[in-house]
Amino acid sequence: MSTKRRILIVDDEEFNLKILDRDITNAGYEAVLASDGSKALEILKNDHNFSLILLDRMMPDIDGMQVLSELDKDSVLKNIPVIMQTAAASTKEVQEGIDAGVFYYITKPFEEDLMLAIVKQAIADTEGNLNLKTELQEQNSALGLMQFGGFHFQNLYEIKNLVYLLANNFPDPVAVAVGMSELMVNAVEHGNLGISYNEKKDFLTSGTWLEEIENR
Repeated sequence: MSTKRRILIVDDEEFNLKILDRDITNAGYEAVLASDGSKALEILKNDHNFSLILLDRMMPDIDGMQVLSELDKDSVLKNIPVIMQTAAASTKEVQEGIDAGVFYYITKPFEEDLMLAIVKQAIADTEGNLNLKTELQEQNSALGLMQFGGFHFQNLYEIKNLVYLLANNFPDPVAVAVGMSELMVNAVEHGNLGISYNEKKDFLTSGTWLEEIENR
């Protein structure tokens, strides 16, 4: 089975397809070609296994912007990074592409080295984000295996980090985070640091509550 990262190249100009196919293949990627937006969507309908889409903007029938719109409707396809390559280079057109979610917008004619550098960065960034998301999900699910456990915290910074970790395991993390944070702050203030409710009132009035917490 091939371990090469696969790139879908979409362009209605045969010459451009050949050039991009050559450059992408020589750089060590597997290139899959589509001569227009309709063919690209047909390929993607049956095959989600792409590391990146190199998409022309101006094409007959279904143009690049319409392809982007269709990708955004699919929970898997919307995560594939898209580099839009086109001669449409006005500020308005570039902004439209960026607003539609493209990773980068390069204008024709472009340098091969620049294009490949952007391709490499787009794939690296996307894979890095996916790995981070997977690791966080695995760590959070591991907390569900806990039957007994404890956490030791002493200051507001540690409380914030612990609240974020724990709250993400609940259906309504925001609500849980608010309540849990109040409980933990009270534990530090009145338990660990021995601040009375009257003292806290005075510190809040004078605006020195955070400073007092840190000092203690």
